[in-house]
Amino acid sequence: MGKQEIGGRSVRSAAVSRRATPAALRFRLPAEWERHEATWLGWPHNLTDWPRKFAPIPWVYAEIVRKISYAELMRFKVGLDGLRHRPLHVGDSAVGIVSEAEQDSLRSRQGFHRRQLGAARRAGASIGLIFLGREESAHAVGDFIGKWNPNGVAVLVPVPDTDFLLDGVTRVGLKMLLNALSTCTMVRLGRVMGNTMIWVVPSNLKLIDRATRYIQKLTGLAYPAANQLLFEVIEFVEPRMKADQAYPPVVGVSVMRARHGLGNEEAEQRLMAEL
Repeated sequence: MGKQEIGGRSVRSAAVSRRATPAALRFRLPAEWERHEATWLGWPHNLTDWPRKFAPIPWVYAEIVRKISYAELMRFKVGLDGLRHRPLHVGDSAVGIVSEAEQDSLRSRQGFHRRQLGAARRAGASIGLIFLGREESAHAVGDFIGKWNPNGVAVLVPVPDTDFLLDGVTRVGLKMLLNALSTCTMVRLGRVMGNTMIWVVPSNLKLIDRATRYIQKLTGLAYPAANQLLFEVIEFVEPRMKADQAYPPVVGVSVMRARHGLGNEEAEQRLMAEL
């Protein structure tokens, strides 16, 4: 987790000597305790960065984030697949999840949620909102959404006025709502095969087991054979994983190999043509 600060006058690249050092160009690397705007963190995703030890790593990173984010902003780099590579179009949808404490971000013209949802609407996407707050705040936000975007979909979740953020029933209901939202998103992105999610990244033992069982279900293979096939495909895509490049879903490629007797490359081509 490094921080970089650029100070002094700007220098045109054409005028910079090839022998110029970072110090000569007035670059410096501040110490961790110096004043800074945010901390950047690359989220762990490469199995080979921690051979046979990856399972606890996401938890460790989550603890790092939890400790740091009390005092400052956290920014993440998750592969190369940023928002700029996923522009919204007609037929897409954008959903904002807003708490009562964040409602000014929705009501204000310059608020983050207002600007993001507005940009999605201008791009032709459908927009929606999930709001969590006290009943009176939920009614107020519902009235606002009705006037600002009558065609949008708003799900208003009243939060009881207790020491807990959500009571048991509301917690279960919200979890079901968010699960349905994520499932529909995966279906719209074409990341399913039948009723089975194939875009599983087997980055720990639990997900390796899940991916193996999905292959087993979709092909009829025994568990050991499905697991061996999975690791053969992981080995095939591993160079792209290490290089942070796009790669096909390993479950889908495994299924294509088993169903049609194909090699890795042919299975990938057929899968991407059918998705």
